[in-house]
Parts: sequence; structure tokens; C-alpha cells
Amino acid sequence: MVGVCVAGAVLVLGFANLIADGISMGYGDFLSSTAERDFAANEQQVADWLMEHELHEEMLDLVSAYEDRGMEKQDADKVSFLQNKNTHPFSEAS
Repeated sequence: MVGVCVAGAVLVLGFANLIADGISMGYGDFLSSTAERDFAANEQQVADWLMEHELHEEMLDLVSAYEDRGMEKQDADKVSFLQNKNTHPFSEAS
């Protein structure tokens, strides 16, 4: 009789553990996804603000990045100018 009770208790505790693990994993995934989405939205706001308020510096950074990847300065200037003809070239809204 004791063996049956112990086996039943082990099964109940095992299923309770499975349910608790599933809830924990689901909640953790929800929190992680929410944090990632909030972080991406914040980064987009920062990029939009920089493009609006510090466009010249951002263009210089872009030219420098192109030059670091082997592009000639004249070509990098042209590409940067063409990319920045729009108000917010890297914004989600454009």
C-alpha cells in the first residue's frame, strides 16, 4: 500500500513539475520577446533622432564606414548623399 501511495505522489509531483516548467518557460519567452521588442523600438527612436538632429555627423560616420570597407572617398560621399536625400532614409516609416 505504501508503494502505491509513493508512486502516485511521484506521478502527481512529476506532472505538477511539467506544468510549472511549461508556465515558467512561456512566461520567460513572453518577457524576453517584450524586452527585445521594446529595445528595438528604442533603438529605432534613437536612430531617427540622430538622423533628424545630427544628420551631418551621421553622414560623416556613414562615409567613414564605407571607406573602412574599401570604398573611395568620392564614391562614399556620393553614396552617402544619395542615401540621405530622403528625410529619414533608415527610418521604418520611409
